[in-house]
Amino acid sequence: MEINTALRSHQLERSEVLALLHKFLPRIIERFYGNVPLPALSFDYAPVRNLGWYREEDGLALSHRININRLYADRPCAEILRTLTHEVGHCWQRVYGKPGKGNYHNKQFQAKMAEVGIPCDGRGHSLGMQEPFVSFLRELGVEAEVLLFKREIPVSAGTSRSRLKPWKCKCTRVWASGGVEVEAMCLKCSHQFQRQ
Repeated sequence: MEINTALRSHQLERSEVLALLHKFLPRIIERFYGNVPLPALSFDYAPVRNLGWYREEDGLALSHRININRLYADRPCAEILRTLTHEVGHCWQRVYGKPGKGNYHNKQFQAKMAEVGIPCDGRGHSLGMQEPFVSFLRELGVEAEVLLFKREIPVSAGTSRSRLKPWKCKCTRVWASGGVEVEAMCLKCSHQFQRQ
């Protein structure tokens, strides 16, 4: 018997949390990822900054292993399933796509996550939960709603996110916070600074 299958059987008998994740995992794969291998699951402690992680091979003979961080076990089911679905996305990319450096969140991965309804940024930070993922969770009987956690601000070349505004006299330019009124005279040219 393959080790992933043996582990899955053991987890179904011994862990309520992993049994629940195994219940949803095939449906997540079928709905969003097609024919990817069924990953091995674990529910163990991981660094605080990680909600979960994916490894193609883990050195323990498990393949396509996904760990959900036990530190965040108290999160709502919808959020745990969002993390699981995100990590399955890494498995999908390993099998069908071209993983980014360090197996992380390149443009292909970000596009797939947006298509699923759980967009992320280049660092893998979730930007929210939206359709079709929210409807999928509701079909599973999991309480969910559309959420936007963060908003990415697209920046095109030549633009800046700076909140500083330019002020100019006859000979020089200075920058001050956007909400600040500058009342100053240039010592060099003796002209008052004007907002540009």
